[in-house]
Amino acid sequence: MGRTSLGDSKRLANVTQAVAKPVDRLIRKMVENCIDRLKLSLTGVPVVLVGGGSILLPDEIEGASEIHRPTDSEVANAIGAAIAPVGAEIDRLFSYTQYSRQEAFLMFTSLPRASVGLM
Repeated sequence: MGRTSLGDSKRLANVTQAVAKPVDRLIRKMVENCIDRLKLSLTGVPVVLVGGGSILLPDEIEGASEIHRPTDSEVANAIGAAIAPVGAEIDRLFSYTQYSRQEAFLMFTSLPRASVGLM
C-alpha cells in the first residue's frame, strides 16, 4: 500500500494497517479472480488497468503476464477511452425553403473536409 498520494491523507489517519491490509488483499484477489475467469489457458495474460480504481492495484497481479497503465489511465473509464483517437462528427442541414436542392447540394460539396468516411 502507499502506492499513490491522493487527497487529504489526514482523513485516513484512523484507518489502521489491520483494516487496510485485508481490504487491499481483497481488492487484489477480486481482480485476480476476474482475470482467471477471462483467461483461455493457465498462461498469464497482459492486463491494462484504467479507471479511478486502477490506482488501488499493485504492479504485479497473479494471472497477469504484464501490467499496462496508459497515460492518463486514471481518468479513463474504459480501455477504448484511454487509447482511442479523438474524433468528431458534424451534421449540416440545408432547408429547401431557403435553397433549391441543387443549391444545397453545391453548398454541401463545397464545404471543406478534413476526412470523409462513409459507413
